[in-house]
Amino acid sequence: MTTLLEENTAILQDLAADGFDLTRPAAVEFTHVFSDEANAEAFLQAIEAEDFEADILEPEDEGEPWDVAITLEIVPTAETITELEQRFTTLARQHSGEPSGWGLYEEE
Repeated sequence: MTTLLEENTAILQDLAADGFDLTRPAAVEFTHVFSDEANAEAFLQAIEAEDFEADILEPEDEGEPWDVAITLEIVPTAETITELEQRFTTLARQHSGEPSGWGLYEEE
């Protein structure tokens, strides 16, 4: 079974092979999904209490999940991403949420 660290290492290796510069800071977005606005809002407050900034993305259609996105400007390493992913997942689950992944965005 692959660990989260191994999975994130492989993703970053693929990105580097595609030409992504992993030595420079990049915007890393961690997204979590919630079944309702109240839990999304509670998670947002918990994230902000830990000095992170996040945004709630309202569902386009009724019945779809609520997304909360946390974007950080960091040098993307597997260790850092894994540590943050685990931290945010723990908080999300305390508010009936689940992680839906992370993405990387280079500065233009």
